[in-house]
Amino acid sequence: MPYRSRPGRLRQINSGGKAPSVQSTMANIAGWLSSSIKKISYMFGITGASLLVWFMPFFEPLKNDFLHWIYPEKVDITLDCGTCIMSLSQPISIIIHATPDASTPVEKGFLKLDYDRSVFVLSKDTPSGFNTAEIAESRMLNEGRFVLYPKQIPEKEYQSTMSITLKTKYGEHRSNKVIVTILPSEPGYVTPFLDSTGNKQYDLSGEWIIEIDGKQGQMQISQNKKAKITGKFSLGTTERGAEKIVDGFKDGTTFRAWLYRSADKTKAWRVEGPYITKAETPNLIEITSACAWAVVADRSITQNTFVDPIYPCKARNFVGWRNTSYSTFYAVARTQP
Repeated sequence: MPYRSRPGRLRQINSGGKAPSVQSTMANIAGWLSSSIKKISYMFGITGASLLVWFMPFFEPLKNDFLHWIYPEKVDITLDCGTCIMSLSQPISIIIHATPDASTPVEKGFLKLDYDRSVFVLSKDTPSGFNTAEIAESRMLNEGRFVLYPKQIPEKEYQSTMSITLKTKYGEHRSNKVIVTILPSEPGYVTPFLDSTGNKQYDLSGEWIIEIDGKQGQMQISQNKKAKITGKFSLGTTERGAEKIVDGFKDGTTFRAWLYRSADKTKAWRVEGPYITKAETPNLIEITSACAWAVVADRSITQNTFVDPIYPCKARNFVGWRNTSYSTFYAVARTQP
C-alpha cells in the first residue's frame, strides 16, 4: 500500500509495480539535496552563499567529470614534418597541431612520439615526450618539440612511419601517421657535417684539401660510428692519380691518422691536429696547428716520443716507426649546413 515518508526523506511510491522514471528520480534526489543543505545551513548558521563557496572545490571536479561524460573529449591531432625527407646530415623537426572537436576543452595531459627506434634516433636536446596544457581552442602544441635523425643510412631509399599519442585523464588520442623517407648516401662528393645523431660531434667524412710540406693534395675519408677513419689521399703533382691509404681516428677535438706513402706500408706520414670551425667562416672546417711526421718502418723503435703540445712541430718517433723529417699539416673542407 502506498505510503508517504517523513518530511526530508526520499519519497517511495508504488505505481502498480512500475519502476520510477529517470525524471522523477532526479527530482527526488534534487529535493533531498535541497532539504539536506537547508538543514545544515540552519544547524550551523551558514548562509547559502558561504555553503556554496565551501562545497565548490568538491563539486568542480565532479562537474568536469559530468561534462566529459555528457560530451566525450575529442581532439584532432595533426603531425607535420615538412617534406618528411631526411638524409645523413639532415634531421627532421616535428610540428604538432591540435584542434578540440567537442563542447569541452581537452584536459592537460602527456604527449609522446611513436616511432621505430631501429630507424630513427631522437636528438639529445629533445625529450621522448612532454606535458601539455589544456587545449581549449585550435593551437600549436609548442610546450615541447621533437628533432630526429636517421639511426643509420640505408643502401637504398627507405620509408618508415611515426605518429603522436596524447594521453589525458579522459582518454588517449592518436594523431595521423606520417611517412618519412630516409635517403641513401649519394655517391661522389660528400662533405663533413655536424650532429649525425644529435650528439653535437662532427663527422669528418668527406673530401678535403690538404697541404703537407708545401705540397697540396686531396684526401677523401669516411668515419664510422666508432670514430674510426679510413680513406685515400694524393699529394703533389708527381703523385697525381696515385691514391694512397688513410687509416686513423678522431676523438672529441683531434684528428690522428696514418697517410701511407707506399703500397707496402713501409713509408708514411703521421698527421695529428685539432679540427675546428671559426665564427667568421662557419661553412668551413679546418685541421690546423697540426703536424705531419715523415716516418719509415723501423722495428727497433719500441716507444713513442711524447710531445706536448703537438704544435709547434718537433721530431717524434712512434712505436715501429722512425721519424726522418717533419712539417706542418693543414686540411680544410666545406661543411654541410
